[in-house]
Amino acid sequence: MQLGNKIKDVRKQISDAMSVLQMEELKHRRRVLRRLGFINEADVVQLKARVACEISTGDELVLSELLFNRFFNELTPRTMCGCSQLLHLRGEEQRDTDIEGGACQALP
Repeated sequence: MQLGNKIKDVRKQISDAMSVLQMEELKHRRRVLRRLGFINEADVVQLKARVACEISTGDELVLSELLFNRFFNELTPRTMCGCSQLLHLRGEEQRDTDIEGGACQALP
Protein backbone atom coordinates (compact mmCIF):
# COMPACT_ATOMS: atom_id res chain seq x y z
CA MET A 1 0.00 0.00 0.00
CA GLN A 2 2.75 2.47 0.97
CA LEU A 3 4.77 1.58 -2.13
CA GLY A 4 1.74 2.30 -4.36
CA ASN A 5 1.34 5.77 -2.80
CA LYS A 6 5.03 6.45 -3.29
CA ILE A 7 4.75 5.50 -6.97
CA LYS A 8 1.75 7.82 -7.38
CA ASP A 9 3.67 10.67 -5.73
CA VAL A 10 6.69 10.18 -7.99
CA ARG A 11 4.46 10.05 -11.09
CA LYS A 12 2.77 13.29 -9.97
CA GLN A 13 6.16 14.97 -9.51
CA ILE A 14 7.25 13.84 -12.99
CA SER A 15 4.00 15.12 -14.47
CA ASP A 16 4.41 18.49 -12.73
CA ALA A 17 8.01 18.80 -13.96
CA MET A 18 6.97 17.98 -17.53
CA SER A 19 4.21 20.61 -17.36
CA VAL A 20 6.72 23.27 -16.32
CA LEU A 21 9.07 22.29 -19.15
CA GLN A 22 6.25 22.39 -21.70
CA MET A 23 5.12 25.82 -20.49
CA GLU A 24 8.68 27.15 -20.85
CA GLU A 25 8.92 25.73 -24.37
CA LEU A 26 5.54 27.25 -25.26
CA LYS A 27 6.68 30.64 -23.98
CA HIS A 28 9.83 30.48 -26.13
CA ARG A 29 7.88 29.42 -29.22
CA ARG A 30 5.39 32.26 -28.76
CA ARG A 31 8.27 34.72 -28.45
CA VAL A 32 9.74 33.52 -31.77
CA LEU A 33 6.33 33.70 -33.48
CA ARG A 34 5.82 37.23 -32.14
CA ARG A 35 9.25 38.38 -33.36
CA LEU A 36 8.55 36.96 -36.83
CA GLY A 37 5.13 38.60 -36.99
CA PHE A 38 3.10 35.40 -37.02
CA ILE A 39 1.19 36.48 -33.88
CA ASN A 40 0.70 39.90 -32.36
CA GLU A 41 1.28 41.05 -28.77
CA ALA A 42 -2.12 39.64 -27.74
CA ASP A 43 -1.15 36.25 -29.26
CA VAL A 44 -3.69 36.66 -32.07
CA VAL A 45 -2.79 34.73 -35.22
CA GLN A 46 -1.88 37.02 -38.13
CA LEU A 47 -2.27 36.52 -41.90
CA LYS A 48 1.34 35.34 -42.26
CA ALA A 49 0.65 32.51 -39.81
CA ARG A 50 -2.54 31.53 -41.61
CA VAL A 51 -0.58 31.25 -44.85
CA ALA A 52 2.07 29.13 -43.10
CA CYS A 53 -0.67 26.79 -41.86
CA GLU A 54 -1.87 26.22 -45.43
CA ILE A 55 1.61 25.27 -46.67
CA SER A 56 1.89 21.51 -46.46
CA THR A 57 5.43 20.85 -47.69
CA GLY A 58 8.81 22.26 -46.85
CA ASP A 59 9.60 24.61 -44.02
CA GLU A 60 6.38 26.54 -43.51
CA LEU A 61 7.90 29.44 -41.58
CA VAL A 62 10.78 29.98 -44.02
CA LEU A 63 8.49 29.83 -47.06
CA SER A 64 6.03 32.26 -45.45
CA GLU A 65 8.87 34.68 -44.72
CA LEU A 66 10.03 34.45 -48.33
CA LEU A 67 6.50 35.06 -49.65
CA PHE A 68 5.81 38.06 -47.40
CA ASN A 69 9.24 39.58 -48.08
CA ARG A 70 8.53 39.35 -51.85
CA PHE A 71 11.48 37.06 -52.50
CA PHE A 72 9.83 35.43 -55.53
CA ASN A 73 8.70 38.68 -57.25
CA GLU A 74 11.91 39.34 -59.20
CA LEU A 75 12.83 35.74 -60.03
CA THR A 76 12.60 34.20 -63.47
CA PRO A 77 10.15 31.29 -63.76
CA ARG A 78 13.06 28.82 -64.02
CA THR A 79 14.75 30.19 -60.87
CA MET A 80 11.44 30.25 -59.01
CA CYS A 81 10.85 26.62 -59.97
CA GLY A 82 14.29 25.63 -58.69
CA CYS A 83 13.79 27.47 -55.39
CA SER A 84 10.37 25.94 -54.84
CA GLN A 85 11.74 22.45 -55.53
CA LEU A 86 14.57 22.98 -53.07
CA LEU A 87 12.11 24.12 -50.40
CA HIS A 88 9.93 21.11 -51.12
CA LEU A 89 12.88 18.71 -50.90
CA ARG A 90 14.06 20.31 -47.68
CA GLY A 91 10.72 19.50 -46.08
CA GLU A 92 10.81 15.84 -47.04
CA GLU A 93 13.06 13.10 -45.80
CA GLN A 94 16.08 12.01 -47.83
CA ARG A 95 14.74 11.28 -51.27
CA ASP A 96 16.38 10.85 -54.66
CA THR A 97 14.77 13.49 -56.87
CA ASP A 98 16.12 15.05 -60.05
CA ILE A 99 16.04 18.81 -59.36
CA GLU A 100 16.93 19.63 -62.97
CA GLY A 101 14.14 17.46 -64.41
CA GLY A 102 10.42 17.70 -64.29
CA ALA A 103 8.61 21.00 -64.48
CA CYS A 104 11.75 23.13 -64.95
CA GLN A 105 12.53 21.51 -68.32
CA ALA A 106 9.48 23.14 -69.87
CA LEU A 107 10.55 26.63 -68.73
CA PRO A 108 12.67 28.92 -70.95
